[in-house]
Amino acid sequence: MIYKFNNFEVNQELREVTLSGVPQDVQPKVFDLLIFLIENRDRAVSKDDIQDALWNNLEVTETALTRSVMKVRKILATDTIDEPCIKTIHGHGYRFVSEVQELSHQDNSAQTRLVMTEKFKKPWTSILTLSLIHISEPTRRTPI
Repeated sequence: MIYKFNNFEVNQELREVTLSGVPQDVQPKVFDLLIFLIENRDRAVSKDDIQDALWNNLEVTETALTRSVMKVRKILATDTIDEPCIKTIHGHGYRFVSEVQELSHQDNSAQTRLVMTEKFKKPWTSILTLSLIHISEPTRRTPI
């Protein structure tokens, strides 16, 4: 699944976060937390929910959990976004609040193919035309 919001694109399959097409450095647990928050954006998730989902059967301090949320916020912080993507629900946990567009990998591939086709339409036509002209000319060999 690919999630798009603001100028970000989060590609779950590639485990990649890009901002305006520029890859962002994201630690594995931080990426997992971002995906968890996006997938549960319809509700506020408790710190216990996060711990169970990301650190199953491992006791993690609240400081470590809070630090992970801080790292996600740092990745998503830009000059162009007025409101933070993650809202703190005091005494409970967090909620992802940005509007998200979901794309399947097939949708994204089709969109990429369309853009590539339009972008390279004329050069390919020219190359094809030149190739056909070259093929249609008789081969001439000069003696050595």
